[in-house]
Amino acid sequence: MFTCFLAYRLFGYGLRHTGVETATTLTLAEPAVAALLGVTVVGERLPLPSWCGMAVLAVGLAVLTLPSPVRVAPIWNAFANRRSTRSGRRAAR
Repeated sequence: MFTCFLAYRLFGYGLRHTGVETATTLTLAEPAVAALLGVTVVGERLPLPSWCGMAVLAVGLAVLTLPSPVRVAPIWNAFANRRSTRSGRRAAR
């Protein structure tokens, strides 16, 4: 019981200190780690689609660790800011 409490406590701490993308991807990796432990420790056998899914997840984790390029604000934000400025001028008149 204490081990589950400690594990979820650390999991919650980690979620508070990571970004949304990273937290989501790591949460998806939890079942893959459990499956790998089942294969290595218990001797279970996984079907081919499960191995393919874990490979896709591993590629996603690898891409996530790459440094992100400089992000430019989407053009929609420029239009949204422009509209709010215009509406603000109208209200001031």
